[in-house]
Amino acid sequence: MRATLWIAVSGFLLASGSAYAGPGTPYDDTTYPDDVAEASSPRRVDVSITDHGPQPRQIQVNGSEKLELVLKRESPNACRWDVLVTELNTRTPVLAGHPVALTLLTHGRGQLHLSCPAEDVGGALGVP
Repeated sequence: MRATLWIAVSGFLLASGSAYAGPGTPYDDTTYPDDVAEASSPRRVDVSITDHGPQPRQIQVNGSEKLELVLKRESPNACRWDVLVTELNTRTPVLAGHPVALTLLTHGRGQLHLSCPAEDVGGALGVP
């Protein structure tokens, strides 16, 4: 009698178990551009930092994509502190003789502009 009761209760609990599990997370199979960009290998762009600033100064972006900027200082006087990616408000220090790889995830079409913020600030200050 006890075994029959146990089997009946177990069957009832197994049959109604999904009702007590609560709501599941629905599966979202939508492909988003940011997901594709994050999963893909980055497009490499070599940037030389010379006495005239970063070369190239502008990088064309074609929608959401992953970029790997490889920054290398060619001169000890070029961009003495760091390099600025204006649109993403990202700064990174670049030491002479030590290339730096900067991986960025871009959103939308357009251009990224590279500059030397220390030179920009120095040019804006007036020295008496």
